[in-house]
Amino acid sequence: MQGSFHVGEQFTSKINDRLTLTAGGELEHRGVLAGLEQTYKVSDTFVNYREGSYYENTAAGNLGANVSLDNNTLAYLHLNSRFSDQTRGTYGASMGIQIQF
Repeated sequence: MQGSFHVGEQFTSKINDRLTLTAGGELEHRGVLAGLEQTYKVSDTFVNYREGSYYENTAAGNLGANVSLDNNTLAYLHLNSRFSDQTRGTYGASMGIQIQF
């Protein structure tokens, strides 16, 4: 069993009739509350295992821009990243055009 504490915020600002910017971030801490020791059996021998990671701290952020091209078309660019003390950081981006029919 694990517990976590998470806080995040997302901000949106409409610059003009066509352009909207977003920025956000979040922080999270996870920790194991119960089950630190695992017992399993290998070839009739019981083994207790208590190694590994029992917590993780994560920080993430994102930036985005949406541009309205007309009443039915939206172009967007979104950037995001996530860093953790247990895994390598990740970066991502997406861009595209959204058309409503």
